Amino acid sequence: QILDASTRLAEPSNPCDLAPMITVARSTGGSGASTLITHLAAALASIDDSGKGVCVIDLDLQSGDVASYIGVEPKVTISALLEAGERLDSQLMRSAITQTRYGYSIIAAPEAITPLDTVDVDQLLRVLTLARRHFGHVLVDLPAVWTNWSLSTVVASSEVLLVTDLSIASLRQAR
Repeated sequence: QILDASTRLAEPSNPCDLAPMITVARSTGGSGASTLITHLAAALASIDDSGKGVCVIDLDLQSGDVASYIGVEPKVTISALLEAGERLDSQLMRSAITQTRYGYSIIAAPEAITPLDTVDVDQLLRVLTLARRHFGHVLVDLPAVWTNWSLSTVVASSEVLLVTDLSIASLRQAR
């Protein structure tokens, strides 16, 4: 159903249009959101006809593990893009992209725990916009904790998936 919904999104009519961005939020850690996003990225990559590819951006800055799920060790992470300020450009973006054997790219979460309150919302939105211009589909993996910047990411998204399980804590957080 997710693939059907995402393929219904209109293809960009000109180069200035932004690619669809699907954000995956989780109600609690361990609910399977990272697994879902990696499988969704592979499925989208297999049907991508934009020629631009698919990218997963791991914004779980304190426990992001998309890179370890797929067995890659990135040299540059999302932290470099968030700290770049006005130096953010396509070349810096390309340096943070890690190709996977599954046909999609990732921009990985940092190895070190990053305080969630240090993320500049405007800079994050510039990073996401640049990624949406560079790729045919962008998938964003959010942390379970809601912040101003994660809410801004959700608002900027084409679609949002909330992954939850049936535990009381998970359902309470999902609410």
